[in-house]
Amino acid sequence: MLEFTAPSFYVATDGDDAWSGTLPATSADKTDGPFKTLDRARLAVRALKPHDPTDNTATIRHLQRFDVIVEIRGGVYRLDKTVAFDVEDSAHWYKRVVYKAHGDEKPVFTSACPIEGWRPTAEPVNAAAAGKVWEADLPDAVGLCTSMFDGAGLLPRSRSELFFPGPENSHESVQAREPLPPTGNPNIDELDDNAKRRYVFRYPEGFIKNWDNLRDVELYSRPRSSTMNLLPLSYVDESTRTACVSVHGTVPFSSFGRKPTVAVENRIEYISGEGQWAVDTLKKKVYLWPRTSGPRASGSGAQPIGVYAPTLKELIRVEGVGDTVGSNDAPASGIMFRGLTFTCAKRDTWTTRDASMQHDWGMLDKADALVRFKNARRCGVEDCVFTLSGGSGIRFDNYAQHCFVIGCELSYLGQSGVDILGYGPGTKDVNMQNSVINNVIHDLGLLYHHGNGVNIFQSGENRIAHNHIYNMPRVAICLNGVRYQYYSNPALREQREFGKCMRWNEIELPVFKWEDVIKYTHSRNNLIEYNNVEHCLKMLSDGSSINASGCGPGNIFRRNYVHHIYSAPGEGLAGAVRTDDDQLDTYLVENVIAHTNCAAYEFKRQNYFNNNIIYDVDPDRMMAYTTKWGMPGRGSFEKNIYIDIFGDSYVFGNIYELAEASTMIIDNNMYFRYTGDRCVPRSDHHFYKVWGRADRRLPLDEDLDVLRNIGHDTSSTYGVDPLLVDPANDDFRLSENSPARAMGIVSLDIRQTGPQGKYKRK
Repeated sequence: MLEFTAPSFYVATDGDDAWSGTLPATSADKTDGPFKTLDRARLAVRALKPHDPTDNTATIRHLQRFDVIVEIRGGVYRLDKTVAFDVEDSAHWYKRVVYKAHGDEKPVFTSACPIEGWRPTAEPVNAAAAGKVWEADLPDAVGLCTSMFDGAGLLPRSRSELFFPGPENSHESVQAREPLPPTGNPNIDELDDNAKRRYVFRYPEGFIKNWDNLRDVELYSRPRSSTMNLLPLSYVDESTRTACVSVHGTVPFSSFGRKPTVAVENRIEYISGEGQWAVDTLKKKVYLWPRTSGPRASGSGAQPIGVYAPTLKELIRVEGVGDTVGSNDAPASGIMFRGLTFTCAKRDTWTTRDASMQHDWGMLDKADALVRFKNARRCGVEDCVFTLSGGSGIRFDNYAQHCFVIGCELSYLGQSGVDILGYGPGTKDVNMQNSVINNVIHDLGLLYHHGNGVNIFQSGENRIAHNHIYNMPRVAICLNGVRYQYYSNPALREQREFGKCMRWNEIELPVFKWEDVIKYTHSRNNLIEYNNVEHCLKMLSDGSSINASGCGPGNIFRRNYVHHIYSAPGEGLAGAVRTDDDQLDTYLVENVIAHTNCAAYEFKRQNYFNNNIIYDVDPDRMMAYTTKWGMPGRGSFEKNIYIDIFGDSYVFGNIYELAEASTMIIDNNMYFRYTGDRCVPRSDHHFYKVWGRADRRLPLDEDLDVLRNIGHDTSSTYGVDPLLVDPANDDFRLSENSPARAMGIVSLDIRQTGPQGKYKRK
């Protein structure tokens, strides 16, 4: 009988990589003890072999019952290079290789580099900052500094006031689209006018100069409500007040919503408040107005303390072998991290080589996360913390199967929480069946405001469940792919957004209809359930807290509690949940949507919204509907409970277009309205509001007849109380005598949402 115990190694800040690593602490004679670095432990695991190479079958079968454990003692581990795991570090003969915290100790991995030696600066600053700005030498290890921290968290980089990207600093001048002067760069000057305006813009007097360290200066741009850009400046002509960026924006510079949308970042003259900073890599200086109040302030009128900047883009990388043109992938497998804290990595900066997903919400196959799994199987993190970093928390790139994020907290990150990003559209479909469960995800998108809590692109059959996601500048859970119209436009092939990510050699062209692209659209059959989502759309809009766009069929959003969604005012169309352009056969069932200032549900094309409870939503609309991307087909809106507590809100849709969609099912819904003190029911039928062409509008009391004439809402009820247990206090269960039960409507309990079991304490 084989005798075997699982091998264990130890890592400690006071260890030594020359020791055996088999002891949890230094021996009494100080000749042996734990390793000092994670990388040395990785090599020790790699060296493990089956005990009896002549009996491989029996030995391996026996070893597969055990985990290899690497226990990491508490303390701060500063990394000067990424710890890279590959196929040889996989759990070849064991069940898993687990890198975990020792007991209740708290190991912290970081690339933070302290910035010290502060002194008052002699550089010119604005009047408000006079006598308050300090300078220090920028450590060589930091390089181009795009994020900086102190004991209270992320420090804000200096930024000018917002301005219109036009010659006279006005909305009208932007709209006039005056011709732009040449930049001297033929690659840009030869572009058509619209494409050129992704690079070139006018600026008002005094905002930009042809600074010596122009490469350090970035442009903050908000060209749309759904995205924002940080773009490096490359050219300035002060005589014409024209500037150019080296990496183009998502769309041409504009004044979205008739508001100024552009600002200059990272110049000392724009330091105007506490915590603001700038760097000059030519002078190798960093400038800071330290915080003087609040928790762990970085200064109190004296020399700044506790200031640091990241040196790495990723702390941990697990990368197998990917076959980008075939099917001979060799993923790294069975590697997991448990109970560790990861913090302080660099923010991503865009390059001309990047390929992006929808609206530049993220770049594909990019080193911009604290922990990154690329071409991995059965790998993941559990009970870990990801916080205070310039980029994202976790990425699963290209090939990723049966990977997981369980019981983690992700907070105060510059971009997204969890990115699950497969290959662009084509026949290669190897990112699937991953899990994001029982996590707390909050306060993300601090630098790239379009950062998502969980971002899925071209990946299917994943389960995103029991997460609590809140305080998001835009979307909590985003499923996206490439929209239909991009397949048939060869001019877009070199475009960063969509074009560069598509595997054109695998796509059969021409494409005539949406059904032709389904086989290339791999964000399908994802299950998004039991998530508690709140306080999203705080900075950007034109989306929702849970959003699907350009995905394949079969995605299910069920039993989620989506609430307190207060969209930033003036930011464009928004909904609590949304099936966006080119989104078909998505199922939104048994969700509770409550307390929003935007539409409960925005839908386009053929999707299914059934057995949901909508309570206390935008008084102007419960549901937004458009046929811009086609008629709804066999979609449905059934067995929903809509409770209006304002007394004047409506199902908001274009009744005439709905009337044309006779194949769509709208029926067996309950519409109930309170007025006055919110306890007096109204039983009228005025729940529909027509929008669109003014000459086609009907009086409200005729709207219902328009739909009923083609069979819609013939069995729905109006003014019948569904008898929820206590909706005013967020108990949306059906009481035992609720008439909704007789209609086949399922009772919903929001206590089942969010982290469960041992994770509920979070």
